[in-house]
Amino acid sequence: MFFVPELFFCLCFYAGGYRVSLQGIRQMAMRHTGVGIAMDASNVFFNPAGLSHLASKWGVSTGVSILWDAAHYQDPSTYTQYQTDSPLGTPLDLYAACKVNDRLSVGMRFYNPFGSRVEWPEDWTGRTLVTSVDLKALFFSL
Repeated sequence: MFFVPELFFCLCFYAGGYRVSLQGIRQMAMRHTGVGIAMDASNVFFNPAGLSHLASKWGVSTGVSILWDAAHYQDPSTYTQYQTDSPLGTPLDLYAACKVNDRLSVGMRFYNPFGSRVEWPEDWTGRTLVTSVDLKALFFSL
């Protein structure tokens, strides 16, 4: 029996919000169809009932994404441009699943849906609304 780790790189562009929906590399590649298809242990997040339809008794799915958030703003009255200076974010996910029998499965998930950070210059036009956003939330459930 051989264990061959799979390594995937993808470049995605998302707009709006601070939530990063990067739960499972295979799920991302299939546009988050995990609700209707039992693919791997990441179904713990998308559709826990689908765990009973997995082909193997044990399953583990894990991933780390590298995010670089960038935003630009141009003041319509002065045409002054501002852009964010944001460090890299690294949201992660870990899922494990076990089929106890044909009718019962258990799973565990650990992930952070907010793994990004945005910092605006101190003198930008919208400084009274926001100058920085640093969301950190870790979720664990059985």
